[in-house]
Amino acid sequence: MALNELLPLGELKDMTYISVLIFLAATSLIQISPIKINPWTAIFKWLGEQLTGELRKDLNGLITDVRRQTILTFARECRQSVDHSAEEWDHVLNVAEEYEAYCEAHKIKNGRIKQDTKYIRDLYQEMSREHRIN
Repeated sequence: MALNELLPLGELKDMTYISVLIFLAATSLIQISPIKINPWTAIFKWLGEQLTGELRKDLNGLITDVRRQTILTFARECRQSVDHSAEEWDHVLNVAEEYEAYCEAHKIKNGRIKQDTKYIRDLYQEMSREHRIN
């Protein structure tokens, strides 16, 4: 039994023609918009998040506590008339901005810190006007 007996020649040509068209269309789509699927990346990313999730929470809490303590300590020192350098002022003002942004993003109320950052900023403005920041 020959191939032309199983499939008429016209149908074989049509199938070949359709297969070639599908192949050309598929390759042109891949060239225009390549789709990069890497399952290993997704698996390792998920695994990393599972392993470090609790550590990240603890680290964020620690960083937040350090920022908070920095602001409180600096405000206390200012109230006790401790002199600070311009670099220390820049640092504490940056820490205050970061802490406020964190609190806003995570909906945290910070009454005491808000008062101390206002005190620090007001004092900074006053000292800047009087040229007392070294």
